[in-house]
Order: sequence, then C-alpha cells, then structure tokens
Amino acid sequence: MFSRLNILERIFATKLEEIEDAKRRVSIGQLKDEATDKRLLPFKNTLANSQHRIALIAEVKKA
Repeated sequence: MFSRLNILERIFATKLEEIEDAKRRVSIGQLKDEATDKRLLPFKNTLANSQHRIALIAEVKKA
C-alpha cells in the first residue's frame, strides 16, 4: 500500500510542476483568446473526413 501512495504522490507532484510550467508559458488571456477564436467543426463530418485513425470515447449530453 505504501508503494502505491509513493507512486501517486510522485505523479501528483510531477503534474503540479507541469501545470505551473504551463501557466508560466501561456497566460489565461491567451487561453481565452485561443478558445474563442477556434471555429466550430461539424462533429460527425470531422470524424468521417479525418486522415487519422481515431480512437474516441465520448459522452454527449443534451444541455
């Protein structure tokens, strides 16, 4: 049990470092701009016309 906790703690610490690094590289304003600048693509057509093999797990809910 202790070794599992150590592994999880290391993963958690590594992810925290990665998040902090990402925050230093990209500002919140930049992220918002990128999110709102993207054009929407028709989901089904985008998957059907992709040149790459797709592995997708998704759940679509009506809001």
